[in-house]
Amino acid sequence: MIIRVYWPQRDYRNKTEFIDSFWVEATYEEAEKAIFPFLTPEVIKKSKTHAEKGESIASQIGNPLRPYCFLVAQDLSTIDPFDVHYPFHQMWNGYSPFRELAEFHINTVEELTSFMSLSEPIRFYHLNKPYGFFSNFAPYAIYLKGKIWPTSEHYFQAQKFVDTPHEEEIRQAQTPREAAQIGRDRTRPLRADWEVVKDDVMREALGAKFTQHPDLKEKLLATGNAEIVEHTSNDNYWGDGGDGSGKNMLGKLLMETRERIRNELFNNVEDISIYKQESNQTTGDRKFRRS
Repeated sequence: MIIRVYWPQRDYRNKTEFIDSFWVEATYEEAEKAIFPFLTPEVIKKSKTHAEKGESIASQIGNPLRPYCFLVAQDLSTIDPFDVHYPFHQMWNGYSPFRELAEFHINTVEELTSFMSLSEPIRFYHLNKPYGFFSNFAPYAIYLKGKIWPTSEHYFQAQKFVDTPHEEEIRQAQTPREAAQIGRDRTRPLRADWEVVKDDVMREALGAKFTQHPDLKEKLLATGNAEIVEHTSNDNYWGDGGDGSGKNMLGKLLMETRERIRNELFNNVEDISIYKQESNQTTGDRKFRRS
């Protein structure tokens, strides 16, 4: 099963109140399995009525038929059915209640349910465990300072010895573990301001990692507002110390990166007329991205 999910903020009922929500498009079968269990019989009936209108609208604007549409509050406090196939088109008469952030594909009912109710902290550490991609050891190269770094760990450790041969030695390390071992070698000349700049270096590395890899950006945004925690007893600064006593700076910087990306995406959405124009000119399965 694939359901399209968007990260808007809803303000169509009360413009002073913003609630993180999902824009969900589904077939009847998908809605029956993943959405209807949360609805009253009256709202399900309303959804089916809207779907009939949505089928007509979808046909008018040339989109593939996917008429069951809902705006779902992240905490499941409200689920509102809609009779439109996609919010950005001329049917809204120039007013859009949504500000689009990203698109995600959900493959199972369980994923959708957990996706909509992320209240528990997301804990990560090992690469082969859930959310292992948050680790700096994850195999995602980044481009910074005019060079390619095999992982964010390579970059972070190398900046301890900026503008020295040790920096390039770490960049060339075969694995992130090797890069970390070299970077932690205190017989090497650690830069004098490291304790002052290390958070900014990590911030820079994470920014590159989660903007240069679209799949990672999608996964990061998909965590919603959930707390992100590097859960390990091996580190009381970057991690939580294993018992929550640590500073969890890596988790905090990941959440900061998530918010920064989210805000940038908001700022990149221009007037609804752009989407109206594209709707009139484009056929097929529209993404309505800015050019």
